[in-house]
Amino acid sequence: PFFIGQKLHVYGNQLLALNSWYIPGLKLRSKLREGTRLWLDPTSEDEEEFMHEELAGRCEKVLFALQRHRFFSIFAYPVDTVMLNIPDYPEVVKNPMDLGTVADKMRTKEYKPKDFEFDCRLTFENC
Repeated sequence: PFFIGQKLHVYGNQLLALNSWYIPGLKLRSKLREGTRLWLDPTSEDEEEFMHEELAGRCEKVLFALQRHRFFSIFAYPVDTVMLNIPDYPEVVKNPMDLGTVADKMRTKEYKPKDFEFDCRLTFENC
């Protein structure tokens, strides 16, 4: 696939209709449908940006599902140690996290998908 991209000078997020008449000697194992996306250079900035946007969209769907849960309000805000009278909370929970903070980071696009997963898991592990 990289050779094809180099030969045609096509990289990243571009759609391309390939057939054996367009590239001499090309034999496809299966037919490509119109709109098929080819990842020709996974290290390109275009491809990286596309994958980041794709995964960010999936993370937003997960967050939206969590926000609709009936117990979301428990996890929506940072723990108020004074109001709940738990002064040893910072000693027990070294890295506090809540889903409200996760949502704020998603809105400001501070996340890479792995960081999103880590913070969501951390929210529930801190329970």
